[in-house]
Amino acid sequence: MPYADVLNTAAANAGRTEDRIDASEQLLLQRFATTKLRTVWNQCIWPDLICWPPPQVAVANHQFSKNEGQAGEMGDILGFYDRLPLDPDRAPRFDFREGNGIVFIDGHESNVWPLFLPPTPNLMLYNAGTVPVLLAYQIPEEFANYLASHMAAKLAIADNQYALAQQLTMDAQIELASAQSRAWDKLPVWLKRPLFGSNRRHRRLGHVPGAYAVAEQ
Repeated sequence: MPYADVLNTAAANAGRTEDRIDASEQLLLQRFATTKLRTVWNQCIWPDLICWPPPQVAVANHQFSKNEGQAGEMGDILGFYDRLPLDPDRAPRFDFREGNGIVFIDGHESNVWPLFLPPTPNLMLYNAGTVPVLLAYQIPEEFANYLASHMAAKLAIADNQYALAQQLTMDAQIELASAQSRAWDKLPVWLKRPLFGSNRRHRRLGHVPGAYAVAEQ
């Protein structure tokens, strides 16, 4: 969903129209959305965000780059495949380590297919000169209603509508729990295992629908 639609939904939920959100509030909501998006992005593994099919990358000296700051940047690495054909229901290999934007593997492959999530978006990269780009930015459907409800709560507080803000915040949490439950149902079996590799930079903490997450090892 375009960020513009999320903003419009937030305004409507708060009893406003988009033209009644001034520049300072626009910036506040942009910062708030960036923080919330970063939190929820890293809260669990979202299957619809996994980059598939994974790209083929060359390996040199048992390592390959995550292309940080470049086109094709990789976020959280979930594993890697060492051969074709690729099958999302087949577990990848987990014998890897990460550090300083580099992924180190234990094998002797010359090419691998890393399975990864995109890097966390940063909406603050867009300033007043790139507003059209920000408004067109695609927010994943899993997070759109969650963000809209939270942003609406901020607007409601600004309008001294505290009861509405509380309700909107509760709506946001319900939206998130529902999205997490749907994500859990879509996960392949190998991603539901409690621990999947001692070299994982992230490990899962919870293993029930709506209550699973990742945390720094």
